[in-house]
Amino acid sequence: MEFLFDLTVGTVEQVSKQFKSAKKKAIVAGKLLACTLALRFPFRTQAVSLVCFSLGNQVVQSCLEMLHDLGASDVIQNVTFIAAATPRIDLDALNAKFSRIFNSVVRGQIKNLYTKSDYILLLYHACEQEYPLGRYPMFGTPMAGMQRTNLLALALNTEELAM
Repeated sequence: MEFLFDLTVGTVEQVSKQFKSAKKKAIVAGKLLACTLALRFPFRTQAVSLVCFSLGNQVVQSCLEMLHDLGASDVIQNVTFIAAATPRIDLDALNAKFSRIFNSVVRGQIKNLYTKSDYILLLYHACEQEYPLGRYPMFGTPMAGMQRTNLLALALNTEELAM
């Protein structure tokens, strides 16, 4: 954890620029993924499940938004967010917006795997001035079809099972 305190202002600004650049590219990639999935390529008759990690969550989030805009409602089965490096969704207006998007695009479950002990997400918070989704539950109360799991608790339970 010492490395977080050794960062200079210049270093934080450089990292922040890199985060912002990567985020813009992730949004474009998500829109392209949505267009490809809406064309049902390569799976013509099957729905797909999306699993995303860190900034890949931005790809999936923009993909879901674009699929919603395109009216493609039978393409995505399940979505799993793991340590998501995107802003936490916690405002009521955003909850309603994403609730509509998730309910219209995702047929199965939405899972948010988060942990409070991810220090890279602390760096994301320092650079973006936003609370990352990967450190908190997605919503205050889960929506229908949504699960949220604390990864640290999951890891501790797994260690107990292994003993």
